[in-house]
Amino acid sequence: MKRVSPHEVFLLVVLLILLGMGTVMQVSIGDAQGLDRGSVFLRWAALALGVGFVVRVIPYKFIVRNGAIIYLGVLGLLALVPIVGHVVFNARRWIVIGGVSFQPSEPMKIAFVIFMARLLRHERSVKRLRSLVAPGIALALPLSLILSQPDLGTSLLFIPTALAMLFVAGIGRREILVILLGGLLLGGVGYSALRPYQKERIVSTFLRERLTRAERAREGYQLEQSLRSVAVGGVFGQGLGEGIQNRLNRLPSRHNDFVFAVIAEELGLVGAAFLMGAFLLLLLTILRIAQRTRDPQGRLLCTGLGTLFGFQAFVHIGVNLGIVPTTGMTLPFVSAGGTSLCVSVAGLALAASVARHPSRVLSGSILREQLGRLRLVLGSRSGRSSHPPRLQGGKPMVDSSSLAETRNGKGAWTETSHRGSRPATSSR
Repeated sequence: MKRVSPHEVFLLVVLLILLGMGTVMQVSIGDAQGLDRGSVFLRWAALALGVGFVVRVIPYKFIVRNGAIIYLGVLGLLALVPIVGHVVFNARRWIVIGGVSFQPSEPMKIAFVIFMARLLRHERSVKRLRSLVAPGIALALPLSLILSQPDLGTSLLFIPTALAMLFVAGIGRREILVILLGGLLLGGVGYSALRPYQKERIVSTFLRERLTRAERAREGYQLEQSLRSVAVGGVFGQGLGEGIQNRLNRLPSRHNDFVFAVIAEELGLVGAAFLMGAFLLLLLTILRIAQRTRDPQGRLLCTGLGTLFGFQAFVHIGVNLGIVPTTGMTLPFVSAGGTSLCVSVAGLALAASVARHPSRVLSGSILREQLGRLRLVLGSRSGRSSHPPRLQGGKPMVDSSSLAETRNGKGAWTETSHRGSRPATSSR
């Protein structure tokens, strides 16, 4: 039975804290709406923890080895959305199965990270420009399908995740330059292809001071209400269930896309800072696991997951604070949404699976010990090559100040230490 890693324990503690905050906030929002959101969130959280436990006990190398199957399977579900998808708020993003809505773009995020870890596991896989064709196709396929739903927020998560994994895989300077130039070109083309309401959201965020009162009540309504919620919260907040914006139902989608604004209103700056600190610790722990593992697949997997969680939390909080254009983005482990919750916990379980293999984790003491042995071997070999053997009576003499390597009867190298110098004798 494998020993539980301290990083696993830390990830579990932070996860339970975030799920606890999510439960409390969903209860508060549900009471204001007259809905039982707390019980629904708890049921999905229990299911998510069960999914996470199953993922954790499966070796992550087995999951990465089957990354292509996972990627293609989820991509197939994503391709079915335009055909059988359910329309909500003029967006076709969900598939309804047995009365339960399922959003394929959520598991696509984790499937993409797994498949990229499989593609980039060899260092030579990103040393040539043509080797970026496969990762580029793996990025373009889900990106185009998600943008067509339309879902600009989720699609934006794939780009920084792919760039971070390519960087860790050892991408060359020429490849970086090509990606940057291509990104600038596609960015200009992509902006021109945005829908009118998406352009209005960008304008209402960065040119908010120039908006008229009518425009703020139209395309800038969500942002205005979110900023008011954050402002009235103050330092310590108005108390759970006592937020004015929450009780008057002025903030739309506050159970998922704007849950941070409710936290800032009812728990104040203290509660918001505590939440951001928890996410920062979560991100640093995942990146620490990536740094310590010697397995390229595990390192790439944790890098992608850490970037995914960190960027998603940043975009959600940025939208609520008005520093990122308004887009639909859940806050991992806190926002309502069964698919998002299960996928997020499963991703965290993958990082825990990497941490629970001590044979693949390189600690500082083991690293120093191995480097010392390497210097010893290299030093002894360079000493033998630079100094010819001394002779005593026509026979080679072994120096007592060094370690000599001799072959044993089975052909293996052994190290022997000699207290004194004596002539080597041949066995009869």
